[in-house]
Amino acid sequence: MTQNELITKLAEIDSQIAALDSQRKNLVWSEGVPALIAKMKELCKSVIDVREAEDEYFDT
Repeated sequence: MTQNELITKLAEIDSQIAALDSQRKNLVWSEGVPALIAKMKELCKSVIDVREAEDEYFDT
């Protein structure tokens, strides 16, 4: 493989990583945040401290 081919391949991989990262962020906001809000409503809480979250807050 030539240096130019390696550079092209790395650019493709970098582009794929960026696309996956964007999809992950979108998934977190479209799926994760609404799920947390629903759980908060279910528990009748206005705040859930996720740093100290216990199993009761999240179904695993």
